[in-house]
Amino acid sequence: MYYLFLGIAVVLIGFQFSFMKLFQKKAGTALFVSLIFSAVSSIINAALMFFISGCTLEFSVYSTVLAAINAGILVAYNLLGIKSLSMGNVTFYSLFMMMGGMLVPFFFGIFYLDESISVFQIIGAVLLIAALILPSFGLRGEKMSLPFFMVNLLVFFLNGSVGVVSKLQQTGQGAVPATDFLFLSYVMMLGLCLILIFVYLLVQRKKNDPAECGGQARTALRYSHFTAGYSIASGLGCFCILLAAAHLPASVQYPII
Repeated sequence: MYYLFLGIAVVLIGFQFSFMKLFQKKAGTALFVSLIFSAVSSIINAALMFFISGCTLEFSVYSTVLAAINAGILVAYNLLGIKSLSMGNVTFYSLFMMMGGMLVPFFFGIFYLDESISVFQIIGAVLLIAALILPSFGLRGEKMSLPFFMVNLLVFFLNGSVGVVSKLQQTGQGAVPATDFLFLSYVMMLGLCLILIFVYLLVQRKKNDPAECGGQARTALRYSHFTAGYSIASGLGCFCILLAAAHLPASVQYPII
């Protein structure tokens, strides 16, 4: 049953990436546009998780702290993801994103959670690392600039960190249900986005260029249907991953995803 959840999550992650790319192509990659994208996404996901939970919520200090960490990671991941898609090859971005989601939780499960490991898992990890490194040296006929590589490296660790936080949430003492944790994460994500938007507007006001922000906001909202598609795919994908994380080893679960 839990492997079925992972299969569903894999499909949803593919849709999530596609919707983000569509939004980036239509709305652009400006910082303010990315903040609007993240804010709208967090509202939709919070509402979705509240509905799935049956409109009842549980809270704990443990899950609230992890939700705050998760919110910061998600905001940074969204901003850097859109930035990466504007800088270079989509293949490199998707490769770093997927490898981070596989390898960071994989090694976390082995070295921190003391999960058992087989020879085949080691071989699989080596192959994944090779798949990540080889394109960075231009073996596919394209060169990767240093800024693009650094942005993708951050995407690598951020996406992997989401898996680590998810595993800690689902296996820790005092953890709340998956929907409640995700609701907390998205609400905090919205709060962080609003703070960043407010700071950005203050900076732009000093530059006497508020009209530019208004235009970018309208552009981002015009393509909010892509944001909605991204939100539903990512929210349900995270939900499926959390359901599986409570029962499957991290070193097994995340390489599958």
